[in-house]
Amino acid sequence: FTPKNLWNFFDAASIFITIGCTLFIVAASFPGAMLKAMPKHFKIILNNKMFDPKGYIDQLVELAQIARKNGLLSLEEKANEQTDPFFKQAIMLIVDANDQDKVRGILENDIECMSARHEDAAAMYDKASSVAPAFGMVGTLVGLINMLKAMDVESGGGNLGPAMATALVTTLYGCVLAHMIFGPIA
Repeated sequence: FTPKNLWNFFDAASIFITIGCTLFIVAASFPGAMLKAMPKHFKIILNNKMFDPKGYIDQLVELAQIARKNGLLSLEEKANEQTDPFFKQAIMLIVDANDQDKVRGILENDIECMSARHEDAAAMYDKASSVAPAFGMVGTLVGLINMLKAMDVESGGGNLGPAMATALVTTLYGCVLAHMIFGPIA
């Protein structure tokens, strides 16, 4: 295996059939606002900053101690220092002296809405993961049809290699898209 052999896996027709048709189906199945968010999704996926629950616990303990010593209004300054909008909103709801059931309800509603948005985005990638292999098979059929046409005895048999390569590499593209890209993202 050499880097030069990588060109054996490049086929423009296969890319057009597999990637193009998969993206077209996703575009036809979901609203434009979700499609516009795809670069944001990839940015989040590629960001290696991990969620640190221990850091939030430590902050909550510190905030509880400040509130106990200086009162709830003293938390307003600490809330403005927060970078996480959800955490900041939670602190501000407490500072505004809302009762705990109301605060809990507002925050749970926010979590449910965020979860629904995440499920919608995951559904988009799940859809792409399910249709990519199908279009890989469509590309395989296109390649096989071209291969069979090239077998015309009257024209000397033709060159079967490129058509068969298109057929096989398109299936590869569909599998890679489904199982190495869209499936893990979903």
